[in-house]
Amino acid sequence: MKTYTLDHPWMDKEFYTTGSYLSVDGGASVLFCKGGEVKTSDAIHELNDTTYVKKFFSDEYLVHVAREKLILSLTEVQDRIKSNWTEIDLIKTESNQDQVFQADFESLKKVISKTLSKAVLLSREEYSSPDAEVLKKNIVAKSFLLNYGRPYGFWSGQMGIVGCTPETLFEIEGDMISSEALAGTAKVGFEKELLASVKDRSEHEFVIQDISEKLASLGLDVFRGETVTSPFAQIIHLRTPIKAHMKKGIGALDISLKLSPTAALGGYPTAVAMDFLKDMNYSKTFPDRIFGSVIGNNSTHSAVGLVMIRNFQWTGKTFIIESGVGVVEASEMSKELSELKMKREAVRNIFL
Repeated sequence: MKTYTLDHPWMDKEFYTTGSYLSVDGGASVLFCKGGEVKTSDAIHELNDTTYVKKFFSDEYLVHVAREKLILSLTEVQDRIKSNWTEIDLIKTESNQDQVFQADFESLKKVISKTLSKAVLLSREEYSSPDAEVLKKNIVAKSFLLNYGRPYGFWSGQMGIVGCTPETLFEIEGDMISSEALAGTAKVGFEKELLASVKDRSEHEFVIQDISEKLASLGLDVFRGETVTSPFAQIIHLRTPIKAHMKKGIGALDISLKLSPTAALGGYPTAVAMDFLKDMNYSKTFPDRIFGSVIGNNSTHSAVGLVMIRNFQWTGKTFIIESGVGVVEASEMSKELSELKMKREAVRNIFL
């Protein structure tokens, strides 16, 4: 099979040991960080001039205090990617958690619309690899080769996450905050059906409401754009741009902390959904979740947060694809399970 590597002298052993990167400048550039240390912190002031990953169920962060940083244009990064050939299959499917998802779905359907309007349930598939290091470098390189989404990555020691997200949590340019609601999914070619879907529009409206309410709670004036379909690989999403003007006393980290996770990855209302999700079988089995939370950077160059979806994760030599679906009153088990598998397959097709 063909594999890819990022051929740049800066991307050395130190980078692949402790490194991070994310799309900045509206997607035109990439900020790379390497070396230094990754620490856990719940002090928001320690996030300044760092790349950080927020834990999903708490206000704790994994903070990369880098030894060195580099900013390259996305075009230059893409020009540095080289292809190779390997005779081995780099990945083997080991197991998935779809049965756990189905049990959680049944539990959720008993309370949906009573105390909850929407909640997002996850499943995962796990893989092994005969050459984990080659696979990691391939995933990193492939995240830059797409014509959609925004690349990101964060790793240290035995853990890592690399992806390309269709969802920007926030980006600040001047005094303008840009966010977006991204929820509702279908295959490419079903744009009209997705726009007309009562279930998907309902799910999407909860996300718009959630983001708008959170920004308004900071005293910001919020502006909602038109809902359209947005493609990502072989799937499409409903997307609505949301903007607000910054005010004195409000910083990028306040925005990051307030918004993450949105109803697109947690649920609505947020507090009720998060308490419910913590008690699900999946969350009890995998409590240290970062999928669907935010990776961000706050520095003089950038103030951006990306939602960590469409990714590969790894722990040691085990590789993981997590995917989630938004469950509302009109949701059906078979359709939600099909959507989970569709998203999972999209990630495999992107990175392998």
